[in-house]
Amino acid sequence: MINTPNKGKALGLLLLAGLLAGGEAQADPEERPDFLSSMEIGGHLHTLATYHETEAAGGTEEVSDIFVNSLEVGLAASPYRFLDANVVWLLEEAPGGGSPGQPFAVDQAFVTLSGTPHMLKRRENRRDMAGPPWYLQAGKFYIPFATDLNYHTFDVVSEPPTLVLGETLESGVRLGYYPDGIHVFGGVFGGRGQEGAADRIPSDEPDQDEKLNDFFAGLSLQGGPGKVAVRWMSNLNNSITLQDEVGHQADGDPTARTEDANPGLAVYVRTRAGPVTLQGAYVSAQNEYEQGLLAGHRPRAATGELTYRFDGIWEATAVYQHTGDWPGHARRGIGAVVGARLAPGLSVAAEYLERSHHRAHSSIRGERLASLLLDVEFGEMFGPLVRTRASAFE
Repeated sequence: MINTPNKGKALGLLLLAGLLAGGEAQADPEERPDFLSSMEIGGHLHTLATYHETEAAGGTEEVSDIFVNSLEVGLAASPYRFLDANVVWLLEEAPGGGSPGQPFAVDQAFVTLSGTPHMLKRRENRRDMAGPPWYLQAGKFYIPFATDLNYHTFDVVSEPPTLVLGETLESGVRLGYYPDGIHVFGGVFGGRGQEGAADRIPSDEPDQDEKLNDFFAGLSLQGGPGKVAVRWMSNLNNSITLQDEVGHQADGDPTARTEDANPGLAVYVRTRAGPVTLQGAYVSAQNEYEQGLLAGHRPRAATGELTYRFDGIWEATAVYQHTGDWPGHARRGIGAVVGARLAPGLSVAAEYLERSHHRAHSSIRGERLASLLLDVEFGEMFGPLVRTRASAFE
């Protein structure tokens, strides 16, 4: 989440973009959009009913609950054909109620300046753009690493381990080249993950010596047969999950020394034949860790999904998940998801997963998870869809 001053900047930027659009509307009302037509609302409300059974050496624990799994509200302003300004608010809850992080607050705030419609909202209205296929994105967004295979979809209701390992939310800049069929990009940000600060003793406080020295890059090829994407990040320690795990002992206490920066690699493949879609993702740290809980381990994760869509309403997905050398996380998972689109912006989905753990790294023997999701998509109900969580992704 961003702090209060940054919230003000983000809101000011969005309002300024809208006012620019309104000014253009007054200058030439027949050709320029007015204030409201330059704005889009999107996001979703996901209500989840879950049953989670955990089998451990000491017995079996059962947890069931109904809660707001995710609430996202996104606003986008498009005052010019080549410019979008985006602000996304987010609330995520865990079973038992309450938010595991901060309350409903700004999650992303970024601007996209692009000569290609691929990176802009309302793509169907911008197909005739004649600018060069370059773009610049700046602000706070999810780094495009391990995000191709997302969650909160029919394909999978729960978060896949590839996303858990690699998801990174930071403020930075991305420069990309995106003509039809190919996408190349690179960027820089200042992450809070450990990067080998010699003898500094880690703490739970944000790194006050944070520097703009973290990099990412990616290449995607997309065409008729499907898509292949390769991503690289200079320090996987910046991921949301590893910021909590790296440099800590099993009991949560910090290690005596900080970890060195550990590069990450992500690969994504998707192919489609008629109503059937096959997609897979792989994310891995490139080096073994030396300290604490992860000492001697090189975490990696893989996810595979086979989806069949029929009647334009129903979707059924078989899911396989695997992790390696990652203590505290399920080693394997297998399950299925069935979903239906009841109306524009209204969907339901049911998921069942069974997970097993590596007994050498965990006291948990197995997990069974059943979930029922009610999905309301604001964009589909109120206008052009703003896919908020994916808005900063490809």
